[in-house]
Amino acid sequence: MSYNIFTTPKDSLLASLDLESFFQRLKEEFLFDINKSQSCAFIPHLTAAAVNELYDEMQEIATLRQNTPSLSSFASLLSSPSLNDGEIPSLLDDLARGRILDTQELNNLAKMQEMTFILLEELRDLSWVKALPPRHENFAREKKDIQGKFLSSFRLFVTPKGEIQYQQHPLLRPLYEKKINLEEEIKQKLSALLRTTFSSMNVNGNYDLFGDIYVIAIKSDSYNNKLGSILGHSDSGKTLYLQPHAIQDLSQRRLHLARDIEENIFKIMKGYSEFLSSKKNLLRDFFEMILKTDLLHGRLMFSQKMNFSRPSFHQDITQLEGLFHPLIENCTTNDFHLEAHHKSFVLSGPNTGGKTVFLKTIAFAHLLPHLGLFVNASKSILPFYEELYFISSDGQNLMESLSSFSGEVTTYLTILEETKKDPSNILLIIDEIFHSTSSNEASALALSLMEYFHKHYKHSHLMLSTHHELLKVQSNLEKEILSAHVGHHRETQLPTYKILYDGPGASMAISIFRHISKKLSAPHHLADRAQELLSPHHELLEQTLLEVSQEKIKLLELEEKIRQKERQLDLRAREFEGQKKIQKEQVTATLLKEFEHYRKKVEKILSEQNSSKKDLKEIREIKRQVDSQFTHKE
Repeated sequence: MSYNIFTTPKDSLLASLDLESFFQRLKEEFLFDINKSQSCAFIPHLTAAAVNELYDEMQEIATLRQNTPSLSSFASLLSSPSLNDGEIPSLLDDLARGRILDTQELNNLAKMQEMTFILLEELRDLSWVKALPPRHENFAREKKDIQGKFLSSFRLFVTPKGEIQYQQHPLLRPLYEKKINLEEEIKQKLSALLRTTFSSMNVNGNYDLFGDIYVIAIKSDSYNNKLGSILGHSDSGKTLYLQPHAIQDLSQRRLHLARDIEENIFKIMKGYSEFLSSKKNLLRDFFEMILKTDLLHGRLMFSQKMNFSRPSFHQDITQLEGLFHPLIENCTTNDFHLEAHHKSFVLSGPNTGGKTVFLKTIAFAHLLPHLGLFVNASKSILPFYEELYFISSDGQNLMESLSSFSGEVTTYLTILEETKKDPSNILLIIDEIFHSTSSNEASALALSLMEYFHKHYKHSHLMLSTHHELLKVQSNLEKEILSAHVGHHRETQLPTYKILYDGPGASMAISIFRHISKKLSAPHHLADRAQELLSPHHELLEQTLLEVSQEKIKLLELEEKIRQKERQLDLRAREFEGQKKIQKEQVTATLLKEFEHYRKKVEKILSEQNSSKKDLKEIREIKRQVDSQFTHKE
């Protein structure tokens, strides 16, 4: 059995990462059933270059949506009219085999072509649309051919909902009108019979259709063979469906006309099918374009709704900022940095502190690009792993009929065996490594596994969580291993869910046991006795780790307070600048108003008086006042 999630997505492996819940949310963003299924499968043989190309195509759609108001409801281009996408591939195969499609099937192909023409017009400037297959070089001619020989005439008498409008087609119109006239004549005769011959009989309502033939429903005890022919009866046999002799000839003529209409429709559909068969390769390209548009758009919309961001890829560096689990609302964010010399990551700390969730969060960050999605972080640089292994401690992926420890060992050895041919670009994540055996032996085995991994695997990383004391301490001494722990408040006994990168953390099992005992009113002396039984060395180590962790938490809280103060000062500075700008604008407006007042006064004097000395003196005085006012204001 392979444990690589990318190539063998077994249900048990998916469950260990809660991927089923994730996929259910993802499916909602796609319009077509084919894409709903395809979107929940890892893209095979994917490379970082291919993912970046996919991201570029998604970004083009994002830019187009932003710059084109008409595309604000982009999905409407794909959803109206509704397209039965699951039927399209088989219809194209049927066309290639020469089968004549019926009206509804051709209508589905017509909707696909109409949708394609709209999309090609709206998306014509996108690079991936310009790079369509060579047969699209003569697209204008092909489009004209399809519209002239299929779409235009087909849409004359078949609506997008598949309703046939017989009177709109020149071959069907005369036959349909004759049929309608005959039906009217039949209805009139039946109405007359109901008023006369059948008036005294036990009749069930008015006339009706039985097998597309007009009949009158009568009680069996009222039947007389002179009235007409029995075409059928109810399940109980108490009601007979009678075709009166008076309308039998009209009914036969009506059935002949209906048969003629169907034969003509078949001939029309045959012509359309043969024409579309000659365009089958082009139609396949159309369908692929529609699916690709929906796939790109759905991935983009999901990434945006989930607040994912586009990552950059680097072979040996991991820098994830604002990392969060995509299935947890209001999730605490963390940063995660692995330098080039780090080969492994060891996470420790108390139970229920968030170790498992954080390892799953890292796994998500590396598997999302393989689904064509952005990453669950505000900013990210990460390696592009070709293989991803996530081994959970819950036993869901351990082999049956083996003990927990034997099953765990078998899992790890199987992974080493299947990766030994090409031990590169691999991410192996183990939650609670060797959790089912003695701590010292488990630590020794884990350290041995890490040593082997560091030596034989290139551009790969091993990440694990543990409570084992020796493993925590020794990992903190190794340059190739990044050691961290999850935060936990000593006073409240609650996790902070923040990852602290200053070495290992205390497991706090006895402390948590004591806290739960108090909440449940259980005997508290059990925890006290356990504390007495601990070796002084272990107690000192746990106490030291705890104190270091608490100091780190206080430091982080202080840093957050400083950041809040900085944000408040920045906000006040912006408010001050805004007020200053408003005051400056108000002074400028006052000056301009006064200047306009004096300007009008000068113009009035010039227009009413000649250039006398008195006038000139008054003008100079006004000018002086204007100059004085502006000098004073400045």
